[in-house]
Amino acid sequence: MDKGLNLETEKYFDSLSVGIENNYKIAKEARKQGLDPVDEVEVPLALTMAAKVVRLIATKYSQLDNEDIINRVLELEKKYGALDNTVSFVIAEEIAKEKYCKFETQLEAMDAGIRVGFAYTTLGVVSSPIEGFTEIQTGKTQLGETYLKAFFFRAYKECRYNCYLRGDYFNRLY
Repeated sequence: MDKGLNLETEKYFDSLSVGIENNYKIAKEARKQGLDPVDEVEVPLALTMAAKVVRLIATKYSQLDNEDIINRVLELEKKYGALDNTVSFVIAEEIAKEKYCKFETQLEAMDAGIRVGFAYTTLGVVSSPIEGFTEIQTGKTQLGETYLKAFFFRAYKECRYNCYLRGDYFNRLY
């Protein structure tokens, strides 16, 4: 592992890795018995925040479970700095433009982009990008111009703010 950690810390992280690997093996064997509705372990292992963020939203959009997206987030963090909002906007835009995978509609691609950007902002540790932000739709202004409308379920203020920011950004892009 050697990442500049002391020997005791390295042993601790190695034991965690072994334990995680063992638990996944047990879960896979249990699923093979056919007692669960799904035959595979649905929770993908995420060792970086980038992987956690992308795989959180991949529970809704499976096509996002893509190493290219994870690597791009890591690349953007090197360029702009970890946790910089620019990272969340750039990756959201690239997903909305279907750079890494295709979606059924452009609106779905924008929805996925907003969710990934939002998940990045919340460090991938809250369910709001999946459950609090429910969907986007298009609407028409009195002048007949199209805009995005965001919908929420009991979302806290920061959730709405994060999604509105990305939605407004996409309104300006498209």
